[in-house]
Amino acid sequence: MDDLLLAAALRPQLAADYHQAEIELGHRFTHKLSMGEILTGLHAARLEVAGDPAAADAKLQLWKMARDHIAADRAQAVLDKDVQPWSAQQINDRATAHTGNILASARRALDRVARIPSQELRQLQPPTARPPERRDGRGTGLTTCLS
Repeated sequence: MDDLLLAAALRPQLAADYHQAEIELGHRFTHKLSMGEILTGLHAARLEVAGDPAAADAKLQLWKMARDHIAADRAQAVLDKDVQPWSAQQINDRATAHTGNILASARRALDRVARIPSQELRQLQPPTARPPERRDGRGTGLTTCLS
């Protein structure tokens, strides 16, 4: 989990692209962790570090996302594997633990990013894609979709 949160903190645009793909495909980034949870966890941790009272709302949003994923996974397991359903309290407890794990990883990721010298941090960013120039210097008129 730490690696995923660190990668998203270092490459926020790429993480946003993965999140958009996750939404369009209707599948989580990994079975246990969605890109939405990753980004929401990082957002909540940033607000928390800044002392922003909105951090509480972001943490609640993260908890709700975790609860919904856990409840859906368990409901599917009940159908597929004939396991016992969990009570609302069990789901809430697991969501609380999962949220705590995400937030702890997000805090560690932000701490690591903060310790990277700015020159090295700039080197981690992707180059800005530009359309190729024509020989007459006017450009191709095409837009580039590279990131």
